[in-house]
Amino acid sequence: MLEVIVFIYSRGVIHFDLALRQFFIDDNFDLRLSDFNSSQCPGHIALGYEKASHCLPQDYALLNTEASDIFALGSTLSELVTGEAPYSELYGPKSDDPDIIEARLQRQDVIDYGIETPYKNGNCPDVADIFGGEVLLGCWRGEISTAQEALDLYLHSS
Repeated sequence: MLEVIVFIYSRGVIHFDLALRQFFIDDNFDLRLSDFNSSQCPGHIALGYEKASHCLPQDYALLNTEASDIFALGSTLSELVTGEAPYSELYGPKSDDPDIIEARLQRQDVIDYGIETPYKNGNCPDVADIFGGEVLLGCWRGEISTAQEALDLYLHSS
């Protein structure tokens, strides 16, 4: 997964909607990254932002940067390892019930604020006991500034 991000950055592309849902495995069992509709390509600005669980707290009037993608990379790796997006418990139970879905949509701003606030305050999910936890924290805290740096650290994780 990290190698895919290193590759797109080498081409000047920043994804801006990184999440586990954007990756799939093709018929040859190769990992593919999808959904580039919010991406920033050389000479063009990005058209969107990540969901709150993957979004670097920032002034949204400013342009996205690679730093916001690296932050989302930490959340994406967390999803891969834990099976859930960071702070997913704030969304409440998963359901196909239209009433529950509607209620969740109506309180989306409150949920997003509840996710964004800990990140703004420097509080990240506890990942100390998971493989690569130092990479996740580095991405969330801005201590890792490139995908290559994240890949190198991840390859040397114990």
